Formats: sequence, C-alpha cells, structure tokens
Amino acid sequence: MPFGSDANFDIQDDTFVDPDGNHDQEAHVTVQRHATITWTQNGTNIHRVEFSKVPDGVNAVDSDDLRPGTIWEYHPRIEGEYVFFCRYHEYMMDVRITVESP
Repeated sequence: MPFGSDANFDIQDDTFVDPDGNHDQEAHVTVQRHATITWTQNGTNIHRVEFSKVPDGVNAVDSDDLRPGTIWEYHPRIEGEYVFFCRYHEYMMDVRITVESP
C-alpha cells in the first residue's frame, strides 16, 4: 500500500483488487471521511477509474489515464457509498467504497 494511504485498490491487468484480495464486484473498502484512497496501477493495460455512483453533493471525478506504475488518490469528504469502474474495461465495474463518520 502506498505511504499515507488508508485503503488501496491494486489495479492488475483486468481487475481491481481490494486489500483483502477480493476482485471487481466483490471488492470493497470501508473508510472514514477524508481518508486517502489510492489506486496503484500494477498492470500493463491503461485504465481510467471513474465513479458511477456518489453521495448527493459530491461531484463524480475520474483518474484520467493510469499508465503502468502510476498511483491515483482520492479523498472522500461526504459519507455514503461510492461506486467505481474502469472507463476502458466495462467488465471492471461495481467496486464499492463505503465512507463513514469518524
């Protein structure tokens, strides 16, 4: 896990992997508001993390292109469920982040 990260999703060639080893739709983390969530691109394909669901009041953002060896981080500020997928590989979808109050 990258230094300073509270939760990391490992991006392998065709899957997101949570810290417990769950893949894609089974992958999930629970963090506190303002946590640092990272995505570490360890595959060879280019990926782009994009949110398909965010809590009310949150602007959905995306990572831009993640090339091999890059890390992207996000800091959720509002409680609720965040769901993301890879823009380029639609089978990499429905990965969840639950954000709670400290």
